[in-house]
Amino acid sequence: MSSAHDQDDDHRGSPVAGCLIIGVMMLPLYVLSAGPAHWLIREGYLPGPTGIIYAPLFPFMYIEPISDLFQWYLKFFE
Repeated sequence: MSSAHDQDDDHRGSPVAGCLIIGVMMLPLYVLSAGPAHWLIREGYLPGPTGIIYAPLFPFMYIEPISDLFQWYLKFFE
């Protein structure tokens, strides 16, 4: 005989899956925050080394359509 507590455990998702879902949902916010961060760094409100947070985006700068789109987006913050 199983208790209600045991049944709740069966329906609970994996913590890894939950973190993955949250990470995927936050990814667009991370990418879009690069524009305001660019402005804040350029205006001196944030120190220059803060930009290293966006280092994972650098490899995408070598992919032509993504690079063009990102450069277009950053121009809004100049």
